[in-house]
Amino acid sequence: MRTSFLYRVIHSAKAEENFSYRGIFYLLRVLFLPPMTENMDYWVLGVSHKSCALEDREMFSLGEEARRRLLSSLVDEGFQDVLILSTCNRTEVFGLGGDLDRAYELFLTATGVKDERSKWVHRYSHLEAVNYFLRVAVGLESQILGDFEIIAQIKKAYAESKKNGAVTGKMERLVNSSIQASKQIRTETALSSGATSVAYAATHYIKSFVPDFSEKSIALVGTGKIGQTTCDNLLKHVSHRKLTLVNRSFEKAEKLAEKYHVHARSLKDLEAVVQESEVVVVATGADQYTLDKSLRIPSGTKRWFIDLSVPRNVDPDLNSEETEVISMDELNSITKETMQNRQSEVPAAEEILNHHLNEFLDWMRFRKASPILKAVRNHLEGLSPEEKSALKSSFDGAMGMNPTNTSRLDGAFAAHLKSEPKEFETRLKQLEHWVGEQGIR
Repeated sequence: MRTSFLYRVIHSAKAEENFSYRGIFYLLRVLFLPPMTENMDYWVLGVSHKSCALEDREMFSLGEEARRRLLSSLVDEGFQDVLILSTCNRTEVFGLGGDLDRAYELFLTATGVKDERSKWVHRYSHLEAVNYFLRVAVGLESQILGDFEIIAQIKKAYAESKKNGAVTGKMERLVNSSIQASKQIRTETALSSGATSVAYAATHYIKSFVPDFSEKSIALVGTGKIGQTTCDNLLKHVSHRKLTLVNRSFEKAEKLAEKYHVHARSLKDLEAVVQESEVVVVATGADQYTLDKSLRIPSGTKRWFIDLSVPRNVDPDLNSEETEVISMDELNSITKETMQNRQSEVPAAEEILNHHLNEFLDWMRFRKASPILKAVRNHLEGLSPEEKSALKSSFDGAMGMNPTNTSRLDGAFAAHLKSEPKEFETRLKQLEHWVGEQGIR
């Protein structure tokens, strides 16, 4: 099984632009550490930009209520930890324990996908799933390499799962590891340098392809995270008086408009705003089209509709001689130069990621040893200094350890387990045997 997985890793990685032999070397190393099947029960399933095109990917998109129902279904089926990540470029479920085949069935039910498109759903488990989760979190699996916005989306997904009672300690530890890895990579590498976010791509498109863009009237529909970031980018290049914010909640749009000194309109005025604007950026994240063919658009003026949503919120049938609809996939293709610069940072980012993966694996192993370490600590509380010293000497002799390594018995246990990861299982059994001989319970 490991050989098959390793072959797939190398074969698929070499086909990618961000292939790194350093990352493959690390996988070779960790793959042959002791098996942790009983503890390493993480899994992931879903689709991403690597699985299928936008028009197919959006069929798997899950809104807030759909995510809540799926979380509830999985918890009811006995899954210990579940996190659902539904973004522009991926809809994936990360989980712990339970039957992966059953999770797959529930995922397809939640998305409503029952035809041949289900073949695009990827599934990973155990170490492969943990490694993949961390790579997603730090932007190594993003359509825009190094996209640091993904970690905020993971935090939001975790908060949503926690609110619905769908996460416990193990998933929390993995999420925290991903946050630390992301922070270190952003600080110590240039993987996220240069503006390549969706918001930047929209602004870059307007600057590059809309004639006299600084004089155009621009409407930004949707004031969520992406909408606000887009607003920040746009205002670096266009006049405040040329920008109008539109949101379902007029109060939210008005509050943001006051901050940026731009105009605000309610969503009920959308058609009028579109008629008055030449560029419309849509970042609404709705389950259906925000702009469709029923929209009355005056002729005689060229218009650009830039759709930052998945599923798409601008009907592609709005394309005409005078109206151009630009989708997420088109925007993601305009950042090649920055991607080439970021590509050189992949090895350094992978080295940092591998360090955090290794730390997480250590934590997983030591979870197995925690009961015996706790028993030893409890036992030590009732002993005199002389008795503790004698017990420590017995331990050093039985394990063949240098007595100067550590003065504390529980510290000696940890050192013995950490010193040679490949022998973890053997050493843990040695410790269990010695503890039994000493009558420690």
